[in-house]
Amino acid sequence: MLRPLAALLLAAPVAAEFTANHLFVCAADEGLVLELDAEGNLLWQLGAGSGLSQPAGLAFGADGLLYVSSFGSARVLAFDAGGNLVRTLGADSPLDGPRGLAVGPDGSLHVASSGGGTVERFAPDGTYLGPSAAGLSGPADVAFGADGHLFVACSGSGLVIELDEHGRIVRELCAQAGLVQPSGLALAPDGRLAVTDASAAVVLLDDAGASAGQYLAEGALATPVGLCFGPDGNLYVADSAAGVLVVDTSDTVVRTLPAPGNYGNGGPLAFAPRRLPVTLKGTLHLAGAALPVKESATLSLQPGASLALLELADGELAAAFGGDVLVLRGFSAWEDAAGKRRLAAGARLPDADGPAFASLSADIGGTQDALGLWYPTSAAGEFLRGGPEASFKGTLKSGKPLD
Repeated sequence: MLRPLAALLLAAPVAAEFTANHLFVCAADEGLVLELDAEGNLLWQLGAGSGLSQPAGLAFGADGLLYVSSFGSARVLAFDAGGNLVRTLGADSPLDGPRGLAVGPDGSLHVASSGGGTVERFAPDGTYLGPSAAGLSGPADVAFGADGHLFVACSGSGLVIELDEHGRIVRELCAQAGLVQPSGLALAPDGRLAVTDASAAVVLLDDAGASAGQYLAEGALATPVGLCFGPDGNLYVADSAAGVLVVDTSDTVVRTLPAPGNYGNGGPLAFAPRRLPVTLKGTLHLAGAALPVKESATLSLQPGASLALLELADGELAAAFGGDVLVLRGFSAWEDAAGKRRLAAGARLPDADGPAFASLSADIGGTQDALGLWYPTSAAGEFLRGGPEASFKGTLKSGKPLD
């Protein structure tokens, strides 16, 4: 017989970083977040005694913290790798029924406020920045596309809304896909959008917003309550009855991670990123002056998604970019015909006149982890950012993973 989570005496890990590629799952009934290894074994749970109530969304920030929406207390809680509560967001905001979370192009946290019909936005330090979208019907989850547009699953209207960087509606998706009550979103490695629906389906949307087919055959799910793509390229779907189903690109359930302990109704899930210390070297051209730059940063590679976060240390480069986080979109890593491993990404950079774009390419040295994702242990590439105020051209070198 499986024991309740409260009876599982699991010691908090002693680590500066969350273990890369471990899966974190909301256990709503217990008010906890579970950490699972690659085989689905329960390693630890965090959140006890923190005030976490009905966790309903997860996201890893560029700062390495795990952000968890606390639906029952209308707050977002940030935890470090030791399970310590670092900060609480939402006390100074109209946050109501927080659910899905996503990190924006400037490193800010966007939260689906289901009760208020808004998406609320917070700075990396927890400061409330105001709504990034309003007038929505039951926003349940949020995700950013490769171009920095925000997608919102609205369970009240049966639509997925796409908004630009100014919060303006670009289009409404899913009307032609036959969805009833979209509740979860995940960006696929190829840039398409996977959506969970109350009709017990997971639908993949193409670039036009039309259904590109279902990931799971009818009857495979009872109530999907969360989804994300893993470092193995498979889709992980949390189901209220079946646990976590692992689905490959041929829409086949390749395995099921059993619900550990008193799993309750389960909830959203996310993989911990692999984080690498990096050094940026180059020349910053700012206000007519050329300044040499050597700046430390941390690169977070998000498993299963074309996304990486670059957390900049305080310095000239961070000041010129207008913040301490860059989000790399369209991230990919592969081995070329010559046997060299390559990294490529595009960065969306905010500035006073609107977002600009930069690019990064690099040769990668390193090893392959147990789940099949190539990751850098050293890289040398080039950042190039142009604009009326500042530009930077230089190299990026990374060290060993922080975990």
